[in-house]
Amino acid sequence: MTGLPSAIGRTVTAGEGEATFEIVASVAGWSDLDTIEIFANQTFDPLVAGAPTALRPIACATSRTNLSDKDPCLGGEALTVATIDAGGGHTRREARWTFTLREADLPRRAGATGADAWMLVRARGTAGLFPVLPDGITEATLDALIAGDLSVLARAGIPGVAFTAPVFVDFDGGGWRAPFAP
Repeated sequence: MTGLPSAIGRTVTAGEGEATFEIVASVAGWSDLDTIEIFANQTFDPLVAGAPTALRPIACATSRTNLSDKDPCLGGEALTVATIDAGGGHTRREARWTFTLREADLPRRAGATGADAWMLVRARGTAGLFPVLPDGITEATLDALIAGDLSVLARAGIPGVAFTAPVFVDFDGGGWRAPFAP
């Protein structure tokens, strides 16, 4: 894919069985960003006792180095997150990742028809976003904050997560068509 400043919500025609995207994730300087994940042509199966219930990304990039063996980004690409001067004494954190979606790498469910795909991007961090998303705040945490110890903020709150609307990828050149049978 070339020449499109933003493909969110658009249909992109892939050439030669692949489409390349430059993904840019940006958050406020006080927020956390460490992982970008790609989901494509995936749906949930009916719940089965003991089976996983979350979708796994088909690709990801992360700046984290302490991944557990159950982390969906284990084996993913390295991601660099830069701190950018936003002016006026403010900063933002930004990550850029170039990702190529290949028709041959897409998950295929039973009953799927056609070659087209949908994909979405999820960006997330692991540090809590207190006070925006508070959780785990205790009397001791509040006492530390009142005393001026801002280090407790790195352990408090719920981590942030954001995701895009789908991008529709036309692999066969005939216009986008949902890849699943009704």
